Amino acid sequence: MAGSDLQNLRSIHKAMGRLPHGTVGDVHFSEISLDVDHFARKIVHWMSQKIPDPIEVDRVIAGFRLRGRLTEIYGQGCVHTRSARQKAKDLLKSWIYHLVLSDLPPQGWTPNTILICQDSAWRFPRVTNNEEILHSLLEIFRYGSTQPLQFFSESAIEYAQGRHRRAYPRARALDSARRKSQGSEFAWGESEDPYYRLCFKHSDPLDQNFEKLAMGILGPLLEHCEKIIM
Repeated sequence: MAGSDLQNLRSIHKAMGRLPHGTVGDVHFSEISLDVDHFARKIVHWMSQKIPDPIEVDRVIAGFRLRGRLTEIYGQGCVHTRSARQKAKDLLKSWIYHLVLSDLPPQGWTPNTILICQDSAWRFPRVTNNEEILHSLLEIFRYGSTQPLQFFSESAIEYAQGRHRRAYPRARALDSARRKSQGSEFAWGESEDPYYRLCFKHSDPLDQNFEKLAMGILGPLLEHCEKIIM
């Protein structure tokens, strides 16, 4: 984004052992450089007028004390970027940061949160009932500290998107989530995770509790996010 030539970094990455040897490494680096250059050009528009100092957060909600700092604040809001395909966890992380951001008085910036990945981009406008939503998420967190939660982000967002505004019947949305969980010979499924297998090997984890958690966590997120065409 500073305008430097990425090819000048090739020898550095080679010396650090990050590239295959010979021509294969050169070709690989060139391909990655093209992807990075394209991504940088895509996000530079959103990353102007950076707020120089991080925003400190220290508040109590639902018996929890939330402390931390919000960085990467620009004139158009809080910008999250990931030079990879979008995952459910990217949306969820941006959403939680945005709920905290929505409580703060804007000072030279717009109270939006922007998530930009290689294959999609999303905007969260200001949320008025953000404390209520944070309270609900923290109660789920409290419950999850006592026993395993039947929340699997990729399967859950598959279900929640199907049920959002009743786009699909419940059975179809659940079937879609189950296929996502099981994966295929070409894609890894969450049901293959050894920790999930350990916790839920004696039951069907995609039951009514799964449905309730998927909508409780991701329903408000889907209600408030807007897709950006870039």
